This record gives sequence, C-alpha cells and structure tokens, in this order.
Amino acid sequence: MDSRTTTATVAEIAAHSAGVPATSRNVFLDDEQSAAAIRKQFALAVRDAREKGSALAIGHPHPETLRVLSEMLPEIERQGVTLVFASDLVR
Repeated sequence: MDSRTTTATVAEIAAHSAGVPATSRNVFLDDEQSAAAIRKQFALAVRDAREKGSALAIGHPHPETLRVLSEMLPEIERQGVTLVFASDLVR
C-alpha cells in the first residue's frame, strides 16, 4: 500500500510490475489538521468512492481527525457508503 507521500513515488507501479498486489491512497485526510480541512478531504474520499467504486483515505490518529471521523462516519454509512479494510482494496 503506497501512501503517496511524494509525487515521485513508484511503489504501486513497481509492485504491479513484479506481480505483487498493491494499491495507493486517493485522499490524505489530515495534512492540514483543522476540522474544516479534514471534512473537505473526507468528502473527497466519499466522492471518489462513489465515482470509482472505491477510495482509500489515509489519516493519523490526531484528536481532530478522530473527532471529525466520529461525526461523519455514521452519516456516510446512512448514505450507503461501506467502510472496508484497506487490505480489501489491494489488487
């Protein structure tokens, strides 16, 4: 799983070239640690999941990230978005 912390990453491509299942993140949730920014990033992940069938969002266990997720997760589940383990997205 490539967190894509650099634009020059080749991890997913190299893994696939070697026949190793891999994936990379779509959205980084808490690069900016404000509630508004985290909500915006989470909304992008939900949009990607709906448009592409899945999305991988990565974040840290910062208090603000955890607070926003605890607020937003019940609502997106009511909207039909299903959370899965990151390993379920590796192809």
